[in-house]
Amino acid sequence: MSVPVIVSDVVWNLKAESETKELKTELEQCNVTVIEITTSGFTGTIDIQGKVHELANYSNIPYIRQDQAVTQFPSVTQLSYSGSGVYRYVILGWWRRFKIVMTRTAGTITLAVAGSTTGQVFPVAPSEIADIVASLVIIEQETYETETHVHNHEKWFGAAAVANGEIHVADRLGPGISPFALLSGNDDWGDWVQILGSDDTPIRTGMTLYDAHRFMVTTTNSTSPFNIQFVEGESADIAAKIAAEDMGETPYISSTNNADSGVADLVFEREATGTKLWARSICIGMTAKTLNLYLGIHEYVR
Repeated sequence: MSVPVIVSDVVWNLKAESETKELKTELEQCNVTVIEITTSGFTGTIDIQGKVHELANYSNIPYIRQDQAVTQFPSVTQLSYSGSGVYRYVILGWWRRFKIVMTRTAGTITLAVAGSTTGQVFPVAPSEIADIVASLVIIEQETYETETHVHNHEKWFGAAAVANGEIHVADRLGPGISPFALLSGNDDWGDWVQILGSDDTPIRTGMTLYDAHRFMVTTTNSTSPFNIQFVEGESADIAAKIAAEDMGETPYISSTNNADSGVADLVFEREATGTKLWARSICIGMTAKTLNLYLGIHEYVR
């Protein structure tokens, strides 16, 4: 393992005349080189120059401001100053030799340089760090949602044996629990049937979200195609949600007027636990046809 090397040099201290100066040769060992310039009533210019081998000519080399909160871009432009301030620049790339060309009109300038063999140049400006962190948070959340959606403790519901208004309408699937019955209209949508009440979720302590994940049709009395719609929220808000297409739907068809479909997947948004859920159906070309189903959900901490 190599021993870390740190190189530093005060090139000018309150310099009050123009000068060109080559920097320490040890800087060629450094991964990162930073130049700090302090001006006091200084008017003049600085060119940061370098070359990659002994026979090459010096030319302006790329640098980037280190001390700014807004996005910075590499530049090789001559630096101009008028007044007092402190400025720091990170040199980009590797250079065999460095040279600073300073032209002064007024005031004084102090310039120091430091380099390290173990330093690293962060690839973005400080202002972009928050955006990167926010993106990583989104990626982590999406990964969590996908993972917990696939690997979850699925819970199933049927119609409550003893319902309580819109508060409790669903019991856990078990002996004596009937499916939810959706009755279609006259070649039209039937009435909405509430399939989750405000107290029906969460099942597990600490769960804050759920999604309607799957359903199982037990019986129908038609082999014509059904379409089933699902919508969440308060009953007073359903009409506006339908007008805004803010609902989900899935088709279903039975070939034998009974439960021959098994369990079907349902794609639906995640909702806060305690959010009510409703369903209705239409049987294409038919009147007053019944579709009976159980509902399966997943719950999430976040």
